[in-house]
Amino acid sequence: MRQHGALQRLAALVADVAAAPGGAAAATKQLHLLLLVLENATFTCPDNGNALAELQLTSKGGVSRPASRQGRPPQQQQGQAGASQDAEGQQGQTFPAVLVCVGQQLLQDIGQEQSHAALHALLSVLMNLIHDNKQGGALLCTSGGMDVAADVYSRLLQPSAGSQESLCAAVLQHLELVSVALGVLMNLVSNEPQHSRRLAAAGSQDAAAAAAGGLSGSALGGDNGSSTEVSSFVRLLCTVMTALGQLLQHHNESEEAALAPPQAAATDSAAAAAGGSRGEALPAGAKVVTTPSAAADALGSNSVSEASIVETYSGILLGFLVRDGGAGLAASVAALLPGGSLDPLLSATGRCLDFYVRTGAITDHTRSTLEQLLRQLKELQQPQQQGAGQQQGGSQEHEPMLVE
Repeated sequence: MRQHGALQRLAALVADVAAAPGGAAAATKQLHLLLLVLENATFTCPDNGNALAELQLTSKGGVSRPASRQGRPPQQQQGQAGASQDAEGQQGQTFPAVLVCVGQQLLQDIGQEQSHAALHALLSVLMNLIHDNKQGGALLCTSGGMDVAADVYSRLLQPSAGSQESLCAAVLQHLELVSVALGVLMNLVSNEPQHSRRLAAAGSQDAAAAAAGGLSGSALGGDNGSSTEVSSFVRLLCTVMTALGQLLQHHNESEEAALAPPQAAATDSAAAAAGGSRGEALPAGAKVVTTPSAAADALGSNSVSEASIVETYSGILLGFLVRDGGAGLAASVAALLPGGSLDPLLSATGRCLDFYVRTGAITDHTRSTLEQLLRQLKELQQPQQQGAGQQQGGSQEHEPMLVE
């Protein structure tokens, strides 16, 4: 496809549809099909992905075409993000910039099933374009691709963040799209601190400075050990981790309890000691509070297991942001997580690493990255543990135990 120009032509068709009257909203089904073909063409084929990441598209008379067809490389001039001019003076864009433009249009109708499906295909293409491709990742971030992936995560989950049951239900409803959005973000920030710091500032007053590369680790509260105000995106990651973590914990406890012998008498005694009785009705007008138990029972065992994917990926992404944000961000994030520590991030990273190593579905580079992340998070947690130990009279510290 690449050698005969079919790959480039498909990319040009995507640009044509996006630039046509009505944009993506008027041709969502066509865009979805085009993106599915590009997703399959770039999956496990880095040469195709690299070619698309570097592809320049020009526009003349409403028809987009690859700039490489002119027989010579384009003489680029700096313009807006992702935009350039070729030797003939035609305004053009990189293909990652075109995808970002399409993604922004699809986000406006994210509640529509067809837009939802097209966004999934688009993010999958972006994932393939930046996999082990540092230049592709830089082009995507310059064009606003990281913002699109973060917006997908936020728009799907933020409205349900006030209720654990609603949030868990939203995660399961949008599981595949949320997961691929997290995958794009993890790929972009795993080895690029500047991308990580920009994402950590998303939704905060420092976002513009971070986007311009003006925030260092210390500017995010990084190196002096003091806490810092967290952005709305980081806060949402913490909320998702907490809700899903409690759900998974209750699920595991319920499974253990189901295997244990019944202890009805003990349950009756505990209820009586608490000032109530089994089966006692709630007072009239009492407010019903959703518990992890209620959420787990409502969602079911299989659904709870699926939710663990988002909990794990959210934890790893949050781990990268904390790593590059420094001690100040680490302290603020720890305060928002259960137990007031980074243990949930260590546990999520450890579980993911253990699973991929056992199944053999991991590259040496990814394994090294996750192992290094674990070490860095432990180093960031040590000062917090020491401070807690001093407040409690020098109590003994324990390293967080990774789940096998």
